[in-house]
Amino acid sequence: MTPDDGVPLRALVPRNSGPAKGMGWVSCYNGGMVDRETFNRYVAEALGRFYDYAYLGRHPLAELLGTTEHPASPEKVRRALRDAIEQLRPSPATAKSPYWRRYQHLVLRYVEVQTLEDIARNLGVSLRQAHRDHIEAREAVAAILYNRYVLSRGITVRPNSDQAQEAGAGDADGGEAILETEIGRLELASIDEPLDLTDVLQGVLATIAPLTQITGVTSELIAPTNLMVNHINRAIIRQVLLDLLAYAIECQAAEHIRLSVDSKPNGIEVALAIHRQQVPAQSSAPESSRPFEMAHRLAEIEGWIVDVTEDSCGCQRLLLCLPRQMQTTVLLIDDNPDLGRLFRRYLQGRNYRLIQATNASRALSLAKDHRPDVIILDVLIPSQDGWEILQELRSDAKTSDIPVVVCSVLPEHGLARSLAGAEFLAKPVAEAALVEILVRFRR
Repeated sequence: MTPDDGVPLRALVPRNSGPAKGMGWVSCYNGGMVDRETFNRYVAEALGRFYDYAYLGRHPLAELLGTTEHPASPEKVRRALRDAIEQLRPSPATAKSPYWRRYQHLVLRYVEVQTLEDIARNLGVSLRQAHRDHIEAREAVAAILYNRYVLSRGITVRPNSDQAQEAGAGDADGGEAILETEIGRLELASIDEPLDLTDVLQGVLATIAPLTQITGVTSELIAPTNLMVNHINRAIIRQVLLDLLAYAIECQAAEHIRLSVDSKPNGIEVALAIHRQQVPAQSSAPESSRPFEMAHRLAEIEGWIVDVTEDSCGCQRLLLCLPRQMQTTVLLIDDNPDLGRLFRRYLQGRNYRLIQATNASRALSLAKDHRPDVIILDVLIPSQDGWEILQELRSDAKTSDIPVVVCSVLPEHGLARSLAGAEFLAKPVAEAALVEILVRFRR
């Protein structure tokens, strides 16, 4: 029996128990890197024995989350698991999203020790959906801890093409990594020119027209002419709106959809009203809410808010809120793409725009073209180290005044601050430390 079988976790935690002999556990201090699949299994095992200190103290995860000389204590392992769960807590504005449900699932399952049946009943989902939430939420926890492990060991993960294909096809975290890489690529496109939001909405309705014709759904747009907005990526907002429309048509049995725009003091609100004759029966199929989940994920990365409301007549409204506040652009210069994905997760919902360069020439080009508000610079970069990049940034009139934060596992505080007042951020980087230093440069 495992924690996935739906039995109470307390039944799996015998008092004074430790790892059984012959389970195939080996020391992690042999200099090799633990593969992702093994690491995920370790996290699943540790979560399943969340309150068993003797077990956690002897578990391989204690070595992986400790230093190269000393394993983490049982309390530190449990705290690391709990902190990873808390990092997955979405903002209160997204309380009805699948991401909030998965966070609740983690708390109910591992902190409050409820069964899958109890969780499904408490969250109002089918047992099949609860099981899927369980797997995806647990993998998200493993992804956070794996990034911590990789950064603490100074490991650069570079999957080969076969691994990348495999991840894109079947691994949830691999798909997430690919998504964040694509978002990062799109973020490099210029978003400084004003965007006609009304024109974007008209184009989205034209794109979705074949689907509305097949399904017999009627649509309308209520928007002022020439509604110009700044600092919005056209490709990303189109995809968010297309996913919301697909969710309304395919998953919510819409008969008529009304797309409208309203200017609020804090930003622009795009509302999608879904009119239907009857509320569709809840489906346990995992694909049922996928378009909404994708829209929510894309919006969250951009610092936008997706919310859901419903009136007394059963008319559902999907709201996309675009804050007026200007984003703070952060240029990360680091050859490890995993660090960029980790930072992007750290900065979700905080109105930062993260772009990344993995080599010196690209870094200098982006710094000149995008004029970021702050640069985070790794020291150990192949071919041209971070100190040389910093010297070039300081010697160029276009980049000399951009604040630079040196980010390294090496304790080079003094050298960093001596070079034109650069700040220092120690690796591995915790979320609180990153946010604390970036808030000084917020626009």
